[in-house]
Amino acid sequence: MRKISLTALLCMLVFSLTAQVIEKTYTFNEPVIEKVNGYDVVTFDQTGQTGEVGKPSLPWKTVSLLLPQNSAAQDVEIIFSDFTELEGEYILLPQQEVRPVSSQEPFVFAKDEAAYRMTTEYPDNAKGDLSTQYLNGCSFAFAGFTPVRYIAASGKVSYAKKVTVRVSITAAKDDKSSMLWLTPEVRARVSRLADNPEAIESYNTRAKTANGYELLVITPQEWVSHFDEYKEFYNARGLRTRVTALEDILSTSTGRDDPEKMREYIKAEYENNGILMVLLGGDSKLVPYRGLYCYVSEGYVDENIPADMYFVCLDGTWNDNDNNLWGEIDEADLLPELAIARMPFNDETQFNNMMHKTLEYQSNPVLGEFRTVVMGAEWLDDTFCGSNDLEALIGSCDDHGYFTVGIPEDYDFQRVYADENNWSGKNFRDRINAVGGQYTHHVGHANTDYVAGWYVSSTDDNSFAKLNGVDHNYNFFHSHGCICGDFTSTCMLERLVNISTGYVAATGNSRYGWYMAFGDGPARHLHREFVDSYYNDRLPYIGTAFVEMKIMTAPYVSSGWGDNGALRWNIYAINILGDVAVCPWLDEPFTPEVYYPTAILVGSTEASVKINCNSDNKNNFRCSLMRGDELVAFGITDENGNATLDFFSPLEGTEPLSLIVTGPNAYPQTFEVNTLQEGIAYVYASDIVLNDDNAIPEYGETINLNINFYNAGTINADNTSVTLSTDCEYVTITNDNAEIGNIDAESSVEMNDAFTLVIANNVPDNTYADFTITCSSGNNRWTQHFNMRLYAPVLKISEATYAEQQGDMNGYLDPSEVVRISVSGKNTSKSAASDVILRASCDSEWISFETNDIQIGTLEENDTFNEYLDFIIDNNAPNGEILNIDIEVIAGEYSVTKAMRLSIGALKETFESGDFSFLEWQFDYDLPWVISDEESHDGRYSAASGAIGDDEISSLIIDIQTEAAGDISFFFKTDTERNKDFLVFYIDGQLMDLWSGDNDWQNVSFTIDAGQHILEWRYDKSPNGAAGRDRCWIDDVLFPGSSQILNVTTVTESEQTRVYPNPANDRIMILGNDIKVIEIYNAFGMLMTSQNNGDNVIDVSNLTPGLYLVRTADKNGKVNITKVIKR
Repeated sequence: MRKISLTALLCMLVFSLTAQVIEKTYTFNEPVIEKVNGYDVVTFDQTGQTGEVGKPSLPWKTVSLLLPQNSAAQDVEIIFSDFTELEGEYILLPQQEVRPVSSQEPFVFAKDEAAYRMTTEYPDNAKGDLSTQYLNGCSFAFAGFTPVRYIAASGKVSYAKKVTVRVSITAAKDDKSSMLWLTPEVRARVSRLADNPEAIESYNTRAKTANGYELLVITPQEWVSHFDEYKEFYNARGLRTRVTALEDILSTSTGRDDPEKMREYIKAEYENNGILMVLLGGDSKLVPYRGLYCYVSEGYVDENIPADMYFVCLDGTWNDNDNNLWGEIDEADLLPELAIARMPFNDETQFNNMMHKTLEYQSNPVLGEFRTVVMGAEWLDDTFCGSNDLEALIGSCDDHGYFTVGIPEDYDFQRVYADENNWSGKNFRDRINAVGGQYTHHVGHANTDYVAGWYVSSTDDNSFAKLNGVDHNYNFFHSHGCICGDFTSTCMLERLVNISTGYVAATGNSRYGWYMAFGDGPARHLHREFVDSYYNDRLPYIGTAFVEMKIMTAPYVSSGWGDNGALRWNIYAINILGDVAVCPWLDEPFTPEVYYPTAILVGSTEASVKINCNSDNKNNFRCSLMRGDELVAFGITDENGNATLDFFSPLEGTEPLSLIVTGPNAYPQTFEVNTLQEGIAYVYASDIVLNDDNAIPEYGETINLNINFYNAGTINADNTSVTLSTDCEYVTITNDNAEIGNIDAESSVEMNDAFTLVIANNVPDNTYADFTITCSSGNNRWTQHFNMRLYAPVLKISEATYAEQQGDMNGYLDPSEVVRISVSGKNTSKSAASDVILRASCDSEWISFETNDIQIGTLEENDTFNEYLDFIIDNNAPNGEILNIDIEVIAGEYSVTKAMRLSIGALKETFESGDFSFLEWQFDYDLPWVISDEESHDGRYSAASGAIGDDEISSLIIDIQTEAAGDISFFFKTDTERNKDFLVFYIDGQLMDLWSGDNDWQNVSFTIDAGQHILEWRYDKSPNGAAGRDRCWIDDVLFPGSSQILNVTTVTESEQTRVYPNPANDRIMILGNDIKVIEIYNAFGMLMTSQNNGDNVIDVSNLTPGLYLVRTADKNGKVNITKVIKR
């Protein structure tokens, strides 16, 4: 898009309330005019594009007004004033039709030519229908309008600078008081949806209840006890959990069918106990579902969209006319009161897999990868790639007139984006297994048994073997794809979550997902709001984030041109398969610093808690004060990190309390809080401040602590002293005691520089030092604990590449050449790294570094560097010499190393060995390739395709790793039936070129990026016919510089053969029966040593460090291949 001018929407909200009218005024400044596909698009902030298909697309402003309690919208008047005409003439973009993500129909650009010849103002109707929706007992009026008028024939555009909306109100049909729970979560949710959030102050309040609970699990009776561990887990995290048997619900609740009985039970639990979330334990065979009705257009109608949101959108009946069409336009409730998800298991194995992943993921995260996000995008038609939607999830985005905050831009985005019509599910899966990460986002084709190139039939525990909670975290998956989330059958998203590896939860569609070329498609809109609820609203649970997504999208369902059926459809169809209460780690976990009263006086009605992390205040943290299973007080931190915990009744009793603190990306914390009786003193540190320039405790620093000591008791504490201790090996306390003196009752004393700490200069980053403060007065001793997060440099080498600096510049490292290694990196810690240097070393005698120990200087937080090192290759360096180069970035006691494995000369396969032994090749499909002496480009031999028949394939494969981008080249010859039988060359499963007919020897080359690649030559015959010799040949395969061969063919793998130690130093031992032959290959596939004398011990001391392949064969010819690392 090309911006022509700038804009701002002045959100001047004029709110007034009389007995019958709510009024609000919106003011618009000059719009932005953007170019899209050669047309003009007019946008204002907080407006989305809409219109009739083929006619001019106009900016649409949704209206979402919070009405007085127990009221409903009766009528709406919209007054447009202060019209201004834009200079110039414009051809507005025609509104395009929404399409299913998996549509195979060719894209046809929609334009109603008659509409563009009109001489009258468009649109005829500039306002949308009025409706009333209810959210947790709060009344909302939904409407909308466009401020723009357009005369297509002249190209003139004008807009109203001021629009006043007046909503007439009446009493609601039903009393919504029982639905009203103005908990902190609900207040925040309502305020985000309302254009007039101040109106919430007129509502009566009803907060949490001491006897209520937060999380309801519904599952068949036989599965109730299976959730005991689950219940214990969430109770310990402040989510009071109850598990109810489905049979009990169906036998006691009223309703027209089982789903309605379930909904009525959930509604009663919400009204009486203020529940927050619902988990359905079982797939549709175990726990019923509701199918909803939606109409998009002729040919796109569905009466049975599986939609679990039905159970938690608790207003109305969803079927007032009892016609078996649930969710018609006037019957639907689009605003969920509660979060809901479904664990789609139907046997013990599936249940155990899902439960283990859910609890293990949250309890024992694999650190270091929560700032890595994997994105996969396919082409949906010849005009639209899914990457357009995925890129809108990064950073702040105001596309299409609404604003969302997405994934931080400095995260590591692993993009797997298809070339046009060329997608590899294997590449996508391989990237996920390689990097792990926090989340997988996908836009592309799908069906019930298929998504992203993966099929139910071939997806098992091995498919995502590295997402095992050890190598990488279990993960989360979100897709725009169609039907892949249809949990009424064995769908693909269900398979992703019920295998033992892979994904904790998957979110996707039970029916079509929808997109729009040149516009804001429904799936895109929902996805943006989902990510915004995580990163902007900081909602920690997947379920509550999902609720927010649907709530913030709901106002867009209605427009001046009728119901947005595709958006309604997508809201219905998208579900969570997995746990509703799981908290995705969206950043590296941290331990929050919690400042709380260690003792509270009996009779108190509130308490204060503050939460931060090294002076960074943390909002949206849940603070639950419990006495056993009873909730005594509750609060949520605000933007300043403060929470006021309101007691349900004045504090009683003498038993200690437990303060449970949970929040986004934080390890849960539990603290003991004492209850104080009258007539005693109680002294504790109420506030601890670092007396330091940047308030960050860093390596090598000496810092002082300023502490405020508070006496929470009702009598004075005289002659009070305090000591500080720690068992952290990286902290020394130089003065560990101080005299406070006398502290009056309910008063405080502030001591500056109370204690002095020295932090070691080798402390690891993110070390948590635990401290104990002990206050004493007479015979009274009061002990409390706190922790401090210590920081140190974290150096990262982002990239290290090499290139010839002087020489023939042919991409290969040759004798006498000068080679430059370019290194980029950064310091990712909050702590600055000082006196940073870049250094390289190599164990080869054939190179010497011209430049080394490069002075980088100081790297502050997130500072980057780009430096280089040059080395010279000796004139007599032998071809094939392996260069193991270590690149090191050093700052005092801190360093990071990156290993580079280069080679001198070119790796070339000529097949002159007379077999495939020079490099270990792999074969696939019907017949293997063979060595031929009938044809060769140079020398005696070449590789020839197998003698296959019609409709068969002969495939030759090799797996390589390259340190830098380069070219793969080879000669080929074909003698086949033209345009029917092809020699096809693939890189990583993507077709690069193909040839047929009579072709004499030709040379071709293809560029490949650095990294691991699978190269395949395939002879692919048609179902019938042949010509010529019906063969193809390749020869003189020249690999990119410093290529390494990674895989070797395993003929028959013997489970009884084992190689150890691994990694190895000087010797390796082979454990197995009747081993006759042992061969060791380097990573280039070159044979380094072999023996066949029956000795199972091999001396490897002369081998350079690196990766090797040990091939063994027993007396029966069984072969085993093992990768071994030589130190």
